[in-house]
Amino acid sequence: MDIFAQIIQLLANTTLTYSYSNESNLREVALKGEAYFKVKHNANKPFLVKAGDVVVKVHGTQFNVNAYNESNSVLVSLSEGSVEMKTSIKNVFLKPGEEGTFNKANKQIAVNKSDVAFAQSWTKDQLQFENKNLREVCKYLAKWYSVEISIDSTIADNQAYSFTVQNESLEEIARLLSKVNGINYRFTDKNELILTTRR
Repeated sequence: MDIFAQIIQLLANTTLTYSYSNESNLREVALKGEAYFKVKHNANKPFLVKAGDVVVKVHGTQFNVNAYNESNSVLVSLSEGSVEMKTSIKNVFLKPGEEGTFNKANKQIAVNKSDVAFAQSWTKDQLQFENKNLREVCKYLAKWYSVEISIDSTIADNQAYSFTVQNESLEEIARLLSKVNGINYRFTDKNELILTTRR
């Protein structure tokens, strides 16, 4: 099938559905969660990613789509080629190095320069952090390990972290963060990591 000629990687808690017909002139998938796509251009069969109210039309490219149901936005990070974000209100083209953010509340799309390599780092079987604060680190650790991470609002966010995660357990990472930042951590029965200020 032509639709499988692409490279598609799915992050945890992600579903990708598709319909296929030899008669169709589209390659179309629906995404809930986060996925990385590497798609060959085919003018006769455009590739579309539906993510709620956003449709990403692909013009031959490598990109990441973050479209979890519980999130307030849909993020499209483009590393190579060209994609078009389409809504009922507006169509926006992205250039490599840009991230498009669709706000589910007001239905608007904002485009900004972004660290797209970092956004897609999970596809390389490792997470690489370079001068990221605790909340940025925990946002990606939560996705990487498929857990909820709660951070006490009193924990200072002025410390930068640079490290790489490969095969380490979340317990190991939490223990290192605790030593470096002087915080306490604990895991709950509901698969949640809680970080609190050390008293």
